Amino acid sequence: MVSSNIATEILYKGTIFTHVGRDPYARDATYPFNHAPSIVRLSDGRLLTVWFAGPWEGSHLQCLLGSFSSDNGHTWSPAEVLQKTHDAPDFDPAFIRDEKRVWLFYSLHRRYAALPPFETGYVGTFAKYTDDNGDTWSAPRMLAAKSGPRNNGIRLSNGDLLIGNWSEKSCGVLKSRDKGETWERRGEIPGPNNDEPTVTELSNGTILMYLRAGDGYMWKSTSEDNGETWAPNTRTEIVAANSSHHIFKLSNGHLALSYNACKPPYRSPLVLRFSVDDGKTWGKPIIVDEITVPEDLPGWSRQVTYPSIAEDSDGNVIIVWARIVFGEREAYGDIKVARVAEHLK
Repeated sequence: MVSSNIATEILYKGTIFTHVGRDPYARDATYPFNHAPSIVRLSDGRLLTVWFAGPWEGSHLQCLLGSFSSDNGHTWSPAEVLQKTHDAPDFDPAFIRDEKRVWLFYSLHRRYAALPPFETGYVGTFAKYTDDNGDTWSAPRMLAAKSGPRNNGIRLSNGDLLIGNWSEKSCGVLKSRDKGETWERRGEIPGPNNDEPTVTELSNGTILMYLRAGDGYMWKSTSEDNGETWAPNTRTEIVAANSSHHIFKLSNGHLALSYNACKPPYRSPLVLRFSVDDGKTWGKPIIVDEITVPEDLPGWSRQVTYPSIAEDSDGNVIIVWARIVFGEREAYGDIKVARVAEHLK
């Protein structure tokens, strides 16, 4: 259902990182393809955005780049490498902020071009953390094999840490009850409509999970026991692309949801909606970005996609996403940002 008592206003739109080059096979290709950003607000008030970057998606040169903002997303520091695994691609960064400590999760893949009999695909989910707002980071360690994150996790009201985790066969969460010392996989939601989960805690303690699917709708699951077990996933009425969504709880208790409001294979427009009743109803979508697909090219060849949401020091939403172009001789992406205000009518 659509709520009519919520209005939104885009206060600012800009670019965090612009692609360097367009030809993924050029010998000097560095960071033409930039994708899947996630954003977190640090304890010192700054914003940190991290994304994966390389000549093309899955290149063994792919790494995680990061950029900081001290003015609520209007300007950003020069991008720097925050994670690079030798000779293998790092993917899909995501955060959990636990008071001053910030966890950075990512997935590590083997080379896609590995020779047989060596295995390709996921190595697993890795994580490291910073206690000084990104000045230094702990050594990374693997938390779960053959799986990966995508969207930011959350700190539950009871202090547990929770982040969505998915593999080729099922979906669930990684959970820690001891401030990140140990992590366990919880929930096995079978496919096929179960990719790239995003989670939030509702006012009554229920954990709501939205899931990427390929049938043109967003799917969801819920947990009533702090993420230990999950209900079977069900289809919502929200029309959504086969791409990543993000749900985020604001300090006022309202929910923000960003996704591609279109059917596959398209990934445009990118919209943002708010809910004041734990997701029972949602405000009218506001278009954050959109891109035109040439008639002679497939729908996925132009994308504004993979959003991530944080809250700035003034209570406004900061949203980041990737603006992607694919062609026969080019593949590139930019990392974009917008600041959005929510108003109750």
